[in-house]
Amino acid sequence: APLVFAGADPIAAADVTTTRVTLRWTPVAGASSYTISNTTSGSAVTVGTTAGTSSSYTVTGLSASTTYSFRVNALNIVGIGDGNVIDRSTTTDAPGSFSPMPPMSAQE
Repeated sequence: APLVFAGADPIAAADVTTTRVTLRWTPVAGASSYTISNTTSGSAVTVGTTAGTSSSYTVTGLSASTTYSFRVNALNIVGIGDGNVIDRSTTTDAPGSFSPMPPMSAQE
């Protein structure tokens, strides 16, 4: 049977910072592992793997104020099932900055 993520929005981005994002999902029944890929450039670059019982993976080494796309594939002994590739874009937060107000001119 194909490995399929459940729900209308099965993958979510959480804990977004300037350099990392945690991807979360509901574990897929029968999955023995997951492969996480960065698909921002249009081709899939594997950034990590995790056990079949996992429900999250933290991607690190990201740049601030950048939009990324990720794909999570569930795998088992048969291979990658149909319908289990989910793309989700997320933007890392820009580093906090503070611009002081210009000095006010004296009113006479």
